[in-house]
Amino acid sequence: MDFSALLAKEIAKKKSIANKAATSTSAPSTKATSAGLGNTKKKYLTKAQLEQAELELQAEKQRELDEAREQAVQARKRRVDEERAANERKRQKLEEKRRESQREREARDRASQDQAKVEGLEESKLTDEELTKEFRARGEPVTLFAERRSQRVLRLHELNQQAKRKEQEQQEEELERTINMEISEPDIKTDSDKVYTQMRATIRTLLAEWRNIITAPDQDATADNKEALEVLAQTEAYCQPLLQQLRQKALPKQLYPKLATLLMHIQQHRYREANDVYIQMSIGNAAWPIGVTAVGIHARSARERITGYGNENDENVQVAHIMSDDATRKWLIAIKRFITFAEGHLSKKSFKS
Repeated sequence: MDFSALLAKEIAKKKSIANKAATSTSAPSTKATSAGLGNTKKKYLTKAQLEQAELELQAEKQRELDEAREQAVQARKRRVDEERAANERKRQKLEEKRRESQREREARDRASQDQAKVEGLEESKLTDEELTKEFRARGEPVTLFAERRSQRVLRLHELNQQAKRKEQEQQEEELERTINMEISEPDIKTDSDKVYTQMRATIRTLLAEWRNIITAPDQDATADNKEALEVLAQTEAYCQPLLQQLRQKALPKQLYPKLATLLMHIQQHRYREANDVYIQMSIGNAAWPIGVTAVGIHARSARERITGYGNENDENVQVAHIMSDDATRKWLIAIKRFITFAEGHLSKKSFKS
């Protein structure tokens, strides 16, 4: 491009800027019109006007660039969002497929486990019609939703086991009502089966006597009476693990003679001796460490006397049984409440058969 063309282009650019500036300032002022001066259009532009026109052109170009840049950013953001949404849908499909395969695998495993459990059961020899009759005789649903034959057999087996346990509990309760509850020292050493039943009967009698006294008609519905009912309900809950152990005849060898002796003292209204046995049973005279219980890598020799770990059935080791576990601690608290209740409320005829 030669010099004349460049000069013509620059002159055209200046003229366009000048024309734009002139049009913006071509309107006559109000004062000049009112004074009758007529049209006061200027034939020249100041440098400030030219600079203002250039600034406006630059601002217009900048706005166009900003709009184009914003549109590009929005388009890129939409593409990223679409890609992310597509990836998320793909991931969800893969996750759903994985879960479905896992559910199928677990269902197969459960089916195989149920089949292994069913083998050897008497109920597995029954036909489908016999299973239906058994369920209807017990008032149970014949088939649950999506229940397989092996699951039906297991459900019937569990119902039979529950019926046997209930019948056994009824027999034990009948035996508790008819047995002589008075525990004797020779029986503690020689007839543990009888003493286990006597201990269960004694605990149930204590709970029944306690409830009868609290719920007597002459008792007013006061805050103290309400609190006593709450304590009784808590004591009944605390005694459930103990009653279960007594039913299974599974008390540790250290606890069995002490608990039997304690209940015997309660029956004989010898509460001082009962408290002594309770202290021996719950705390004992084992060495209690004070401060640091273990130094270095060597544990203290008296530590197992507190925890009782590994020595529950050793009659020669004194253990603080109240620290054994939470269930033991709770029923020992219930035993202490029995001593306090019996000392203040029981008559000498409470444990007579």
